[in-house]
Amino acid sequence: MPSVAELAKETSMLFVNQHFSLSGVKPLPPSVIDIGGIHIQKAKPLDAELQKFIDNAEHGVVFISWGSMIRAETMPPAKREAIIRAVKRLKQRVIWKWENATLEHKPDNMYVSKWLPQRDILCHPNVKVFMSHGGLLGSSEAAYCGVPVVVTPMFGDQFLNAAALKYRGMGVVLKYNDITENSVLRSIREVLKKQ
Repeated sequence: MPSVAELAKETSMLFVNQHFSLSGVKPLPPSVIDIGGIHIQKAKPLDAELQKFIDNAEHGVVFISWGSMIRAETMPPAKREAIIRAVKRLKQRVIWKWENATLEHKPDNMYVSKWLPQRDILCHPNVKVFMSHGGLLGSSEAAYCGVPVVVTPMFGDQFLNAAALKYRGMGVVLKYNDITENSVLRSIREVLKKQ
């Protein structure tokens, strides 16, 4: 492997996974190309049950997904129950990427699944809020689809992405340690005002 100094001398072009809509506008040399959002593909049809759940959401949908690295099922019961109690108080329907086969005390307005086609859900016009961990790909998809975010960063670049979403008026930050029934409800309602 060449040294970093050698790589710096020999690099002709750099493709960077960022986009000005999230990272802001900055002067870059012509050899640095932003390709953020390149992963976003044409929408695919949703399965019939999920499609019906979203289509029939008279007051819209809140979509909760903390990506593939954070398993929602491992959250402490108090945090899980706080989210469930908040969801019960919403008139919106809620879709939650939940990795276990069952969710105890699941409210009637909630749809859970171990895997969900995130981009296809986010771009549905009935989706009004995205509760996310602030991963770059999901943040890019939310920006692309125009869905405001309640972001709960956990590690790595998620804190920077959360700050970018908040700074650009695309969402609010709800710290993991601050998750309560009232804070979840307040954050969702605040983001709903951005619609």
